[in-house]
Amino acid sequence: MDKYYLKDSEKFDSLRQQLQMLDLDNQNYDDGNRFVTPEIATRLRVLLYSKSHSKGLLKQLNLLGLKFKNTSGPIREGTGGGFQMVSLQVVALKNPDTNKPLFDHFYAPIFRDGPSYPPEPFPQWWNQVIYRHDDILMTRKKLVLAVTNKDGGAHIDDHLETQYHLMKEYGSNMTIHAEGSLGNFDFHFTRGIIEAFIRQISFEVIETLNPFLRAKIDPTNES
Repeated sequence: MDKYYLKDSEKFDSLRQQLQMLDLDNQNYDDGNRFVTPEIATRLRVLLYSKSHSKGLLKQLNLLGLKFKNTSGPIREGTGGGFQMVSLQVVALKNPDTNKPLFDHFYAPIFRDGPSYPPEPFPQWWNQVIYRHDDILMTRKKLVLAVTNKDGGAHIDDHLETQYHLMKEYGSNMTIHAEGSLGNFDFHFTRGIIEAFIRQISFEVIETLNPFLRAKIDPTNES
């Protein structure tokens, strides 16, 4: 069968379209519709993921040489106890009658409000550990592919990777006990860790690519 190979200008039009759709998904998420998370992850996969016979759109456009926006600090990768995450914040749910915080919390993306870290080359950024709970380690790549390939993006599988499943369970059903001058409290984290991480990764990708969109420059034809 004959094939038509896309011109670089056509690929760049596709990039603009993908980022516009990603922006709409992001706005939908920010409006409280967190069920769009698999759609966000799927668009990230289209942009970022390559395998032997299939190249991500950024690789086709030779854009993986960019330094990627990085909102995630280093995480210790040793074994043993501990819970670490970066690039997320914890938000307290409020009593709708009194507007006072409850002790149920959910995770939310931190966007650009966290510490500043240097941008990273794509391979390091894509494979960086952004979450650890005991021996569970999650990178951006593993998280995006888990949501896309098995948990509602392009497919719903009858099984999930163990580390992803445990992250989803621990992150959504974890209680931290705190003691202080005001008394002892249990803070229960109820939902949103997978969704918040995917939204934060999407923020990083948009921030990395926006200069090209704002300038309306085709990076394959800068002469």
